[in-house]
Amino acid sequence: MQQITFGTLLKRYRKRAGFKTLASFADALADEGLVYSESILSRWQKGSRLPSDRKVYIIILRVFIAYGVIKNIYQANQLLSLANKGFLSSIELKELLGEGDLELDMNLYEEDHDNDEIEEKLVKISLVLPKNMSKYLDWVSGQYETSKAEVFRGLIDNDINSN
Repeated sequence: MQQITFGTLLKRYRKRAGFKTLASFADALADEGLVYSESILSRWQKGSRLPSDRKVYIIILRVFIAYGVIKNIYQANQLLSLANKGFLSSIELKELLGEGDLELDMNLYEEDHDNDEIEEKLVKISLVLPKNMSKYLDWVSGQYETSKAEVFRGLIDNDINSN
């Protein structure tokens, strides 16, 4: 089984979006103001090079959202985290939500979710959480004798309310 990397996920999303060639993907990026050669895109896919500017990742996400390939926040965050770029900020999220149908399909804000359901979703989310974030959730939940779900909900609510 092949390990998922930024490059493998980029290639998978590119193909799902219908870009059969790197040239067609490069054209879509150019339409968004991002001009790169096919050789650079090839290096990204192979993992021998990654974009350094975070704005590049946001534009790539915007293209994949527009083409219906990235459908939720966790897919977007997975692509970012695999490139060691963390997660979408609330400002970036708001910008992307305005672009298309990026769903919050695992919405942790709603009150009607019970903790078991949220814990189950956190197991899925933990696949894209950086290790230090997962350790942080473990530590905080132990300190306050609460579930990781409640800690995560608090982090989300705090981030939303601070902006």
